[in-house]
Amino acid sequence: MPNRRGFTEMGHRLIACCTAEGKPIGVAVIDLDSFKSVNDRFGHAMGDAVLKRFARVAQASLRTNDVIGRIGGEEFAILLHGSDPVASFAIIERIRRSFQAEAEFIEGVPVRATLCAGVAGASTMVSMESLLKDADIALYRAKNGGRNREQTFTPLAASDGTITQIA
Repeated sequence: MPNRRGFTEMGHRLIACCTAEGKPIGVAVIDLDSFKSVNDRFGHAMGDAVLKRFARVAQASLRTNDVIGRIGGEEFAILLHGSDPVASFAIIERIRRSFQAEAEFIEGVPVRATLCAGVAGASTMVSMESLLKDADIALYRAKNGGRNREQTFTPLAASDGTITQIA
């Protein structure tokens, strides 16, 4: 799985491709819940096993044109080729449910790892930074609402001309 630099390079190409094709692009920022406590309770080898399990589950749920990368310790980002917010949410929900099931027990140990995700998207040319910022806002809303969940960021023009966020 690519690191932040590899993700960014592939992501810029995917954004350009979606723009050229006139297709939307979805994005998700994912954070593994309480990952520090996994390392503290079970050791760093188990933490590594959880990261590998997530990577396997996520990659199995994505299409060949999607891009995923590890952008921080236990934080990942995914760009979804041609996906509107509803389709993106469904893909991330599938990953969340699969990971929860697959990480209930790892090597016979009751790890019960879960994740939170923020989902966003765009239908016109947009920067990688803007996409990740929107998904990050949604991620923090998800985390504030509890663990093991995802949240969608949707900008809408309010009647007074300001931008509001709904989910």
